[in-house]
Amino acid sequence: MQDYGSVESAPILPRGASRVWASLGLLAAALLVAVPVYGGWLSGGVEDIYRFGMPLLWGGLALATTRTSRLAPFRALLLSLFGVSLGFALAHIVGSWPTETLRLSPATPAGAAVAKITSEVIPVSASIFLAAFLAQLSLESLGLRGGRVWLSLGLGIVASVPLLAYFLLDPSGVSKAVLTLPVATLLSWLPWLVAFSVANGFMEELWFRGLWFAMFKQVVGPSAAMHVTSVAFCAMHVIVYWGNPTAIVMLTPAWLYMGYAYAVIVRKTGSVWGPVLAHAIADVMFMYIYFTSV
Repeated sequence: MQDYGSVESAPILPRGASRVWASLGLLAAALLVAVPVYGGWLSGGVEDIYRFGMPLLWGGLALATTRTSRLAPFRALLLSLFGVSLGFALAHIVGSWPTETLRLSPATPAGAAVAKITSEVIPVSASIFLAAFLAQLSLESLGLRGGRVWLSLGLGIVASVPLLAYFLLDPSGVSKAVLTLPVATLLSWLPWLVAFSVANGFMEELWFRGLWFAMFKQVVGPSAAMHVTSVAFCAMHVIVYWGNPTAIVMLTPAWLYMGYAYAVIVRKTGSVWGPVLAHAIADVMFMYIYFTSV
């Protein structure tokens, strides 16, 4: 695949076994950072140790690379893992106080949107920008500026079509239940679901197709980085539904498709804005299904 702006430095690791093992290691690191958080595996003191221990681990490793020039090329990569894990630590500190203060239930569209934006999107996105600054990563490298934006947006719309078809053909019948809801209900939910989806789409694309893809490809190359970030993206979502095999079977193909399709768009255009748009469209559909079935 021809990458946008392909005049880049060669990956640190050459093709061969070293790159394969490094890719597997990056996948393991990405899963370690994300899966326990979204899997709900942690609570109490164990969660505190994990949430605050992860940024200390990755930040300490990044700091250790300053001691020798041999490790310096891996500093930015470690900072990318530090940034996301720091965001999770800050999100843990924020907790549920915004929704509790506003007396909103996360089980409602309004409460879910406020919780997502205040307790996750803001702390995680801010930490990603901090990590990018420390790694001296430009907005262009993150896909936020420059690139072929209009092409990215167009491809994002095109990438949404298979997901929309999947939604309409849903054999479980949940999508049909959404379409039978009163129009007034659908419209009353829409502003909150759009706010949730745009915020979440921006955060996750900045995270996976912005920071992690940019940093991972510097080590293992763009193709391997695409596989690592796409599989990690899928796994992070699969784990949320671990107790619901039907949902996993139905949604895993959609998450894999999203991961790979959005990575291809970024590689083709150098812009994350198309994936942000496509991600937001997909999340609106998913959130309508969620609130119809709860």
